[in-house]
Amino acid sequence: MTIMALLGMPSFKVGQRPPETNTLSLVRIADAKTDDGYEYIYTINNIHGYKTIEGLNKYIADLPSGSTILWNPGCCRFGDEPLLTSKEEMDKFKLHCESNSVTLILVPSG
Repeated sequence: MTIMALLGMPSFKVGQRPPETNTLSLVRIADAKTDDGYEYIYTINNIHGYKTIEGLNKYIADLPSGSTILWNPGCCRFGDEPLLTSKEEMDKFKLHCESNSVTLILVPSG
């Protein structure tokens, strides 16, 4: 038995990235209002920013298997937020995470 197994930690092959825990935020850009509403960006750990769900999905697809995305979007809504205002989009996002062996933890607001 390896020392990692004794400590209850997952073991990894040499060169394999261990799973990551990431925090997802959705940021409304206050000075980027258009006729269609405001522009938003998705941020990961307040370091990486993505203007589109496609960009965010590429990031998620590159995460090591077993990684986690923690998202606490809060309870205040403007009504035009991507993902949060569409059950269909949110379901697709959850499925994308699952299909890439990434756990999405959506913290309920209220």
